[in-house]
Amino acid sequence: MNDKLKQLADYALADGQITDKKLHVLYKKCDELGVDHDVLNKYLSNHNKAQDKSIPLEESTISAELENAIQKLDAITVEIKTAPKVSQFSIQFRIAAIVMTFGIFHIISYPSDQPILLGPI
Repeated sequence: MNDKLKQLADYALADGQITDKKLHVLYKKCDELGVDHDVLNKYLSNHNKAQDKSIPLEESTISAELENAIQKLDAITVEIKTAPKVSQFSIQFRIAAIVMTFGIFHIISYPSDQPILLGPI
């Protein structure tokens, strides 16, 4: 087969698919170069077979891993949707409790003869 036709066929196969439009262009080039369509078809067929052999896929493994990932995502989604909502009042109450606890600890920690201030006077 002609080198130019091989290059054109390889270019057409670059995305892994031969559309009718690409095949029509290849056939037209075959006619221009005097190459039989069967030779081109055989080249395309061999190229597809070689490509299929180069990437062995185990569909059951991929399906199982994909199913496992989907189940994990579903579980995470359920956890997020069912998590209790924290109200604004609850957050403010917790902050106030922390501040008051710190204040009480501060008062208890210092002897009564020292000033109760956080910084220098």
